[in-house]
Order: sequence, then structure tokens, then C-alpha cells
Amino acid sequence: MGDRDGVGSGPGGEGAGEGRGILLVERLEREIAGAGPEAAETALRSLLEGPTLADFLAEVTAYRRRAFPATLTRVVFVKIRDESLKERIGHLPVAILHDGVSATPETLPNRWPGPSRVVRLSPETAVKQVLNHPDLTTEDYRRLPTVVRRGRLLREADGRHLAFFMEIASRYSYKAVVKRTSNDEVFLTTFQKIGKSDVPRAERRSLQKSRRRPPDSRGHRPMNRPTHRRDPAAHGGASHPAEAGNPT
Repeated sequence: MGDRDGVGSGPGGEGAGEGRGILLVERLEREIAGAGPEAAETALRSLLEGPTLADFLAEVTAYRRRAFPATLTRVVFVKIRDESLKERIGHLPVAILHDGVSATPETLPNRWPGPSRVVRLSPETAVKQVLNHPDLTTEDYRRLPTVVRRGRLLREADGRHLAFFMEIASRYSYKAVVKRTSNDEVFLTTFQKIGKSDVPRAERRSLQKSRRRPPDSRGHRPMNRPTHRRDPAAHGGASHPAEAGNPT
């Protein structure tokens, strides 16, 4: 990436690392503020079609193979202690959450998401994704802007999470979940393929949780004390607290 408006050239090129991810997000945020969310979405799709996404996923996969045993296939939370890796990978923009996203009052009673925002994929969530959903390919991740733009939307339990469902084939659908942080940044927390027959059940679970735990008037959840569970097999910096303040 030769300047602040470049789209990057992967981990080994100019502009690689934390700066690359930050600048990519900043570029899209400037597009939203200047030309609007449609222009930002066009720029994002061009970015994801290039080498940056493939390079990002390749580095994440290489770290997964180094840091986690091959038998480990399911984690709830990932903590990367290798700061140089985190700086090298950075946050990758993967979707645009548009203002005025449609939803029924039953599924989205508060006004979040508000202004259009860039959805980021953090290094920790990327590693978790590779561990939990190794079936996803680069082409699957390139469809994230469409899933978030056109998928059926449900609000999850705490008011900070939104779930999107979009059918991709006669037997499968994508499910993507995004989270708003306390400083109004938006992160991808889950992306997966689910069987078409499982979609109604997944949607019902989201609605039932929403009715049990409605958000407050600001759409923020109360601060819960994290519970910590550790998997002794998950060496290399993995722990299992339940969404304890991490974008994953």
C-alpha cells in the first residue's frame, strides 16, 4: 500500500501489519463520510477480491497450525499473546453495516445500528473462525458484504449483537453475527454455514433470547462478570471466557 488510500498488498508488502488493517478501515470510513456507504461497499468488494483477504487468511491459518493442536476443533474465545502476529495481521474490514437496515419491531426494537459502519474481523476472531469453521473458503468470506447487506436480520439477546441469515444453496445458509463494542465499533463475531433445516431453529433461539433479555433504552447490555473456562489442550494463548470484552 503506497499511501493511505491504497487497498494493501498482503502481509509481506508495503503497508502490511497493524497499520495496513487500520488504514483499510479508515479508508472505508472516509468513503462512508464522503461519498457514502454505497461507494464504501464498492471499495470493500474490490479489496476483498484482491490478494489482501487471501493473505490475511493464510497467515491466520499458519498461526492456527503452529499454536493449536490438530485435535482442537472448537473454541469459544481466543487470546493471541504473540503481539508481533497481531500487529502483522491487524483488523480486516469485511462488510459495511448500512444505516436503516430493515428489521421488524419484534426483531430489532431499538435503533441500533444507527450510522453506517465498517464491520471488522479481528485477528482473534479470525483464528477462532479457522478453528471452528475450517470448511469456509476465501470465496465464502468474500460473500460477507452480501450476507450483511441482504441477509435476514435478527437481534441477538443483549442488544449489541445482530445475526444475519442468507440462503446460499438449496441445503445451506450462511449465518453471520456482528457485535457493537462500547466505543461503537462493529466486529464480526461469528460466520458459518448451517444446514437449511437448522435455520428456523437458530432464528427462534435468537428471538427467544431477545425476549428473555431485552436491552436497555440505549441498546447496551449490563456489564457481566466474565466466567473463565480453560481447555488444557488449547496452548499457544487460547482461553475460554464467554465473550469477556473481546471482539471474538
